Amino acid sequence: YEVTEDYEGLVIFVNNYETLNDMDPASDEYYNKIVCAKDNQQCYEARHITTSTLSWIPIGHARELTEVFEMVPDYEIKNLQEITNAYIQPKNGESYDWSELNFIAYEDFYQYGLTNQIYSVLPLTDKCAKVILKKSFALQQFKLKLIYNESFDFDIDTIFNIPKQFVALFNAALVYDLSVAYPRLSENTVAIIKARLDELEQNVRRSSSVSKFIGRDYKRAMYSYGDFLAGRFLGM
Repeated sequence: YEVTEDYEGLVIFVNNYETLNDMDPASDEYYNKIVCAKDNQQCYEARHITTSTLSWIPIGHARELTEVFEMVPDYEIKNLQEITNAYIQPKNGESYDWSELNFIAYEDFYQYGLTNQIYSVLPLTDKCAKVILKKSFALQQFKLKLIYNESFDFDIDTIFNIPKQFVALFNAALVYDLSVAYPRLSENTVAIIKARLDELEQNVRRSSSVSKFIGRDYKRAMYSYGDFLAGRFLGM
């Protein structure tokens, strides 16, 4: 949620509207404040229903209050850094019936006509991103699955529980950055450190790609085991 400058500090967010039952509308804490419930994205204000009684009154959907919100998300993801993959499934499809969409840069997205199997991601702010699909998806009901990376903040006292190969990668990256920022080593030594860093990066990538395979989007019944061994399915 991005609040306009005029309402900065005047909007209170709660996870669900039932929380309002525990919030006293007569409290000075909520005076002249807008409360936005994330579960229904409705906004409320404490208003007088009698001269002496205040109550929470809905004032509209967050998306409609353009003077209050510059941006209202369809979905909220904690610590979103980057969307890496997108998959589509018919609403009544089987659990395995997911089709991967191809990523297209936003600059090229509208050059691809009406093809369905593409998506794009447009960063809006450092916290928000817009996922863009072709209009033809709007004519059918479907489920969309997004795979994404999470961002995180850390300092010198942060304790990480991470795989050992990443520890080696971080250490090598730190040594290389320091050797470049504060030159004390010979060029040959720096080159050796960089080669080691590149090797560790490849090791990390390789560990996450061993389960991938080459296939075609056809029914499995069309091919035999011999077709697979001979590689004939790749050319069919």
